[in-house]
Amino acid sequence: GPEFGVPGHISLPAPDQPGGPPIWIGGNSAAARRRAVELGDGWLPMGQSAEMAAITRSLPLEDIGTLRTMIGEQNARRAELGKSALDVSFVPFEASLLRSGDTAAFCDAVQPLLPEYADAGVTWITIEPASRSIDDFRVDVSMIADRLLGPNR
Repeated sequence: GPEFGVPGHISLPAPDQPGGPPIWIGGNSAAARRRAVELGDGWLPMGQSAEMAAITRSLPLEDIGTLRTMIGEQNARRAELGKSALDVSFVPFEASLLRSGDTAAFCDAVQPLLPEYADAGVTWITIEPASRSIDDFRVDVSMIADRLLGPNR
C-alpha cells in the first residue's frame, strides 16, 4: 500500500488472482489459530507431541482425530464470521518415515489414510522427501505421485 511505497519501483509479476495471493497462517497457538480464522485463506497446523507443545506453548496435535477437531473448530469460527472453510495443509503424522529415506514405506502408510485426512478437513498434504541427490529426488517424487495421486493426477 501507499504507506510502504517506494517511488519509481514496481513488483512483478502481479498476483494471479484479484485481491492478491492467498494468505496462509501456520501454527497451533491461540494467536495463529485466531489469525487463520480472521485473516487467512489457509492454515498449516503443526503435528507435535504434548512434550513439544509444552515447549512451544501451543496445542499438542498427535492424531487425525485431534486434527479433525481442530479443523472443525477453526471452520466453525469462520462460519460465524460469514467466511468459507479454510484450506488446510498438513504434514502427515507418518512423515518420519521419509526422514529414514524409505519413500515406499511412507507411501504404504499414508495412502490408506488419505481419505481420513480429507474427511478431517485437510485439503493439501505437505511432503518433504529426504532425498540425497537430484536423481533420488526425482525417483522419490515420482513414486509419491504415482502411489498417492494415482493416474488422475
